[in-house]
Amino acid sequence: MVDVYAYCLMPNHFHLIIKVKSRNEILDFSNENSDIDVPKIISKQFSHFFNSYAQAYNKQQNRKGSLFNNRYKRIEIISDEYLIKLIHYIHFNPVEANLCKKISDWRYSSYNSVLSEKETLLARDEVIKMFSDVNNFIYCHQIPPSISGIN
Repeated sequence: MVDVYAYCLMPNHFHLIIKVKSRNEILDFSNENSDIDVPKIISKQFSHFFNSYAQAYNKQQNRKGSLFNNRYKRIEIISDEYLIKLIHYIHFNPVEANLCKKISDWRYSSYNSVLSEKETLLARDEVIKMFSDVNNFIYCHQIPPSISGIN
């Protein structure tokens, strides 16, 4: 139902940029009639995802109770320029938080997956195309978003 454009897992939060499929693709996937509320389906899918993750984490850590404090925030990305800014911001987040010196040092981010040739669920080709090519993707990520003006 979605394409993943970027992610970054931080110690106390995470970022995830996804592109939701078209209404028709969602209807085909869900096998429901055209009267359904697509935003409700999306919220329900994320609820299942977060609940499943919390249950697995609780089992692994031998703990009980809520894992997430707040609901997730959804922001509609209305332009390619803003999407590029968010991808850069998300990849730079660990550096800004002093968790690593270089973006490529943080292994819990999609940055290295974009550069890799290994199989991934990431929409790698689309992300690289947004930055024109892989060299420009690397170049754009060399400076903090606040300096580059894409913060």
